[in-house]
Amino acid sequence: MKTRIKIGLVAVGVTYVVTILSILLGCQPFHRNWQINPDPGSTTSFTSPLNPKGTRLTCLDHCQPAVSKIDLYVTVVLNVATDIYLMSIPLPVSENLILRFNRSIAGLTQPL
Repeated sequence: MKTRIKIGLVAVGVTYVVTILSILLGCQPFHRNWQINPDPGSTTSFTSPLNPKGTRLTCLDHCQPAVSKIDLYVTVVLNVATDIYLMSIPLPVSENLILRFNRSIAGLTQPL
């Protein structure tokens, strides 16, 4: 049981870190994470300093966490997975409690 709890604790920590990283690193260029005005929009066209030809590149923009598919999928998938795991931790204990309860009810219904 203690091992399952420790695994759950690590899973929650990893979920937190991955979610924060997906929000922060999903938006490129990084400084646009805090851009409000002008609206960062849904697509970005920019000239990359790493591109030697100087052509403009167009890419999807994930700078608005409310509409970013990356943030949505990462958050939902990891939260559902950790929730299911955390809810499964007490199942063996509750199973034993249900069996004990059924035995006690069966003992009460026995004729004297």
